[in-house]
Amino acid sequence: MARDGAVAAYALIENESAWRNAKTREALRQACWGVPDPRSGMLVPQAYSQQEQAMRECSSRWLADEDHISEDVAEASDLTELRQLRQQLTGLQRTLSETRMLVILGVAAALVAYFVR
Repeated sequence: MARDGAVAAYALIENESAWRNAKTREALRQACWGVPDPRSGMLVPQAYSQQEQAMRECSSRWLADEDHISEDVAEASDLTELRQLRQQLTGLQRTLSETRMLVILGVAAALVAYFVR
């Protein structure tokens, strides 16, 4: 962070995994405030504050641990969400396979009908 300064800070601010728990958010906040600021523009801390506000408004689940939810509970809810998404994906894959089969059968039937005439 010291070597790359603001460039690294901006990349970290945009990295959603840095917002997952209070420890990493605090480390990110400290790093942003620690970036050298020779012109006193406070651009990096301001970018951090804006992203934090955006995360609070749009992605409150990333800040769930501040609402006294343990990381274990947050991880469990993430795991539940992943399981639900996996089930949905499996269902979509089945539907896609069935649709492909129906298309193949439809094309085959059309070809047979065309050549049988």
